[in-house]
Amino acid sequence: MFDYSHQPEIWIQLLGIAAFMVLVMDTPLWDRAIRWLRIPFKPFTCPKCMAFWISLVYFQDKFSDPLYTVFLSAITGAVAGIIDNQTQVYNG
Repeated sequence: MFDYSHQPEIWIQLLGIAAFMVLVMDTPLWDRAIRWLRIPFKPFTCPKCMAFWISLVYFQDKFSDPLYTVFLSAITGAVAGIIDNQTQVYNG
């Protein structure tokens, strides 16, 4: 039914998506893209939700099982939250 033989590369992709979304959200690149596209609101406000939705679309294209896709996307969002918390600089 389901071929899980490519598990190691899935986890590398998951970490890559999470790290890239944190990088995009922490740099001014995201704000510039929103202004350039003239979007009146910011569709994603934190790296967790952006990583979840981007990975949901990405993994849905790779797998036919929706439950497995949501599971991987939830893990991606959680990992993005952990990366974001660990990379924050506290001025206090």
